[in-house]
Amino acid sequence: GDVGLSNLEAAVLDGDAAKFRDILRNNRFRAENDVSLWVVCRYGLKDCLDVMMQSEGFLEEVNASLCGVSPLHLAFVNGHVLCVRQLLQNGARFPTPSSAIRQAVSRGMVAMATLLFQHGVDLDATESDLESAWTCAAFVQNMAMMKVMLAAGFGCPSERMLLNLPANYLTDLSRYLPIDRYQTLFQRSCPLSLKDWSRAIIRASM
Repeated sequence: GDVGLSNLEAAVLDGDAAKFRDILRNNRFRAENDVSLWVVCRYGLKDCLDVMMQSEGFLEEVNASLCGVSPLHLAFVNGHVLCVRQLLQNGARFPTPSSAIRQAVSRGMVAMATLLFQHGVDLDATESDLESAWTCAAFVQNMAMMKVMLAAGFGCPSERMLLNLPANYLTDLSRYLPIDRYQTLFQRSCPLSLKDWSRAIIRASM
């Protein structure tokens, strides 16, 4: 007979990928009647998710919604980067990608934002999205996030935003910023020596 849902949930919550694989191999449950994918993503059980992504039944569920929540959303909001990567690689998509980027930036989720940029999740971002994300990162002075955003080509901060940053931040960001666009700003707000600028230009061209 079918394995009871409680047994299946127990395998998931125990992180028992071997037991989970045995259940899958023997086809003793139907993925479409099961919530284990949501449980796995909620708790970030990567080993179990790896097993699930080898099952066609679960692959069909990656963009499904349970009470308005997808497995990808659960993995994302709980900061499970490896699970988010696995889901994205298997066809999962955010309903509003730019919203995910803004949330990752505002929460300081640097690793998550990096992953989203790598998967092109920011491609639908509007000018408003860019400004909103940059405002969040600049307001909390999250240097790591700003570097990730610049390296990904996720817009450029306005001069007004940069002027509100400490001078040492501006110096550190110089390798990521278009020299011709910001040279006047840098020279006015935190003058660099010729040697410093030479180094910045060399780093920016690498």
